[in-house]
Amino acid sequence: MVSIQGLTSLIPTLEGSFDSWYAQNFGAIGWTLQEPSGDVALATNKRVDLGRDIFVPKDFTTGGWGALGVGSTIDDLDSWTNTGANEGVRINDASITAGKTYIMRLKGASTQATVRVLPFDITVVYKTISVAGGVFDETFLFTATADGLGIRNSAAGTTDIDWPNSTLQQTDIASDKEFPGAQQVTNGDFATGDTTGWTNSGLDTFEVVDFQLHIVETGVQFSSANTNAGLIIGVRYEYSFDLTKNSGADLLFQEGTNTTLLVISAGGHYEGEFVATQEDDIRFKVLNAPADWNIDNVSIKPANPINATNNGMAVAQAGAGNIPLVYSGDGGTTRLSFDTIAEINSIINMENGGFVMAAQSDTWAAGVDVLARFAVDADNEIVIFRDGTDLKIEYRETATSSIVTIPSGSPSGMFTIGGKWNVPGFGLRGLYNGVQVDTDKSIAAAIIGNLDKDECALFAADAGGTGSWAGDGAYPALQTETPEDSFFADYHNRSGL
Repeated sequence: MVSIQGLTSLIPTLEGSFDSWYAQNFGAIGWTLQEPSGDVALATNKRVDLGRDIFVPKDFTTGGWGALGVGSTIDDLDSWTNTGANEGVRINDASITAGKTYIMRLKGASTQATVRVLPFDITVVYKTISVAGGVFDETFLFTATADGLGIRNSAAGTTDIDWPNSTLQQTDIASDKEFPGAQQVTNGDFATGDTTGWTNSGLDTFEVVDFQLHIVETGVQFSSANTNAGLIIGVRYEYSFDLTKNSGADLLFQEGTNTTLLVISAGGHYEGEFVATQEDDIRFKVLNAPADWNIDNVSIKPANPINATNNGMAVAQAGAGNIPLVYSGDGGTTRLSFDTIAEINSIINMENGGFVMAAQSDTWAAGVDVLARFAVDADNEIVIFRDGTDLKIEYRETATSSIVTIPSGSPSGMFTIGGKWNVPGFGLRGLYNGVQVDTDKSIAAAIIGNLDKDECALFAADAGGTGSWAGDGAYPALQTETPEDSFFADYHNRSGL
């Protein structure tokens, strides 16, 4: 079952949480994705603190910005003038770090034909932005090759940056090791000098020596050292620990009562991730034979994006990180199916409407995964899906398809995707991270008929889970009339992505 969130107002608000804006936005049917059972097999309600706008300071006159080139002069907080080619401004800011991936929107005006974005050391060019009619507005992905950032013109002239509408955000922050959750293990470093937080299950020796847990099994049995790490089924965790093997049999690293994550035959440092399938405990279990091991520095933390909280910042601030709940699909059969389709059928508009959501894909390999499908039957449908490295939006009427193709750039982090249709007007339009991508596609005729709940789903193509989405999704919203393009930009900016 998918819960449908009703409208509380027809007037958008500029204050409050993303939830408030989402709920009150004109014409949106919103799904909160909080149903924890039934068809929502892996809806773990993960909390995320998504990519923040790190393009700061937004002022060329302060905070580390400097001239790039001998002929470049900073004029004021948002503009510079250069007398030669390949000159501009740059900042050696540690928040822009080599090896990390970013999505950038750069908007402004220039007297030159192109504006280039590059690292502080100016060794490569991330993006050459064409200036048309004296203005530019480009959204693009890049992986930093060095710290810091530079912006420069192709020739002598003046460039102004529209700071309020220019953003730079790290796209892989949700899986970055720098942002783990809270420690789940009590006394994992055994700094108390005793076994506080740990229990002995059959071991002959179970004691702390030199701030390490020393365990010995002299017989033939599956004895173990256990601790309650508060594991929650469906949540992803990162682990690390140090082991010293003194003698004897292998050691099992397990979750719950008997689910083995690692079989360990040698001492050393171990780290990795797992999705919990058992509750509460982790344990180090002797493999049914005499053994002697030392255990130290045991750590279990929720792996991002589970740990962060909704910071409650005003939704008017782009990059506020306001998406709190995320559905997680396994790409097998997981999906959100509809318990009833009557309410959607009563208000959906196949002539004028739209759809938007935030999503993340675990794979960009060949194949098709479906984010959403609203269908009367196989020949009459609206589908938002991944096809290899492309995202696509299809409006299909009487077996005639109109398809918008969005080259994704294969991001590892979350993005927003939206589509809108107007028949017989502009047809079908696709928007990625709030910006139109690809040209409008004409639609010959509008879909006629009632949606079939068995042919509709979120994060799959139908109620059976065909084409199940492998990855995350949040805040899908179905528009009951054709929204303005600004709605999609507003959705993206308010989401904090």
